Amino acid sequence: MRLAMDILRRTFRFFPACAFLVVLCLQSCRRDAALERALASAGDNRRELEGVLLHYKDDSLKLAAARFLIANMPYHFYEEEFYALPGGGRYRPRLTDFPREEACNAHLDSLARAGRMGERHRYKDIRTLDSAFLVRNIDLAFEAWRKPWARQVPFPVFCRYILPYRISREYPSGLRKEMMDRFIPLLDSSGVSNPVPCPAAERCRTTAMAPG
Repeated sequence: MRLAMDILRRTFRFFPACAFLVVLCLQSCRRDAALERALASAGDNRRELEGVLLHYKDDSLKLAAARFLIANMPYHFYEEEFYALPGGGRYRPRLTDFPREEACNAHLDSLARAGRMGERHRYKDIRTLDSAFLVRNIDLAFEAWRKPWARQVPFPVFCRYILPYRISREYPSGLRKEMMDRFIPLLDSSGVSNPVPCPAAERCRTTAMAPG
């Protein structure tokens, strides 16, 4: 009886550690399954995505970020709007070429009168984005994360809010690089050390929003 109780006590002593390991294994299996589902849905683009994973094989943190990004890509897409031209060409008006909204609307109306109909096509990220685009954005995201004002952001928060390469459904572009080149020097020169607004700025904002 005493031997049985001793064995039982030893078993329960290690139970929390065993349970923790089981939970970790289950989470890891779910992550691996999500990644494999994403790769399986990529079609001919699978080689590009696997190229990203291979690129970061010696960097465990960037590899984890790449796995997170790819595993979530099946849920995202972008839309492209254009006017079809004779012969299969596509015309996309540059809204910045018009001085006023009225001029832009007049131009679009003229296209409609000429029989040009706007089309909208949807493209899945998982089937279209190449390895070069993803690697460039992952590297830029980590570059931003190393800044003093983002250094304390936990990795799960980084993956969700800093790592993504797009905000909504806009066409994938080099906007991250453009924005970083324009604004990071300003942040660096101003000595910003955290992502939280300073108390003085918050007081100003609160005062401006106060009624009366």
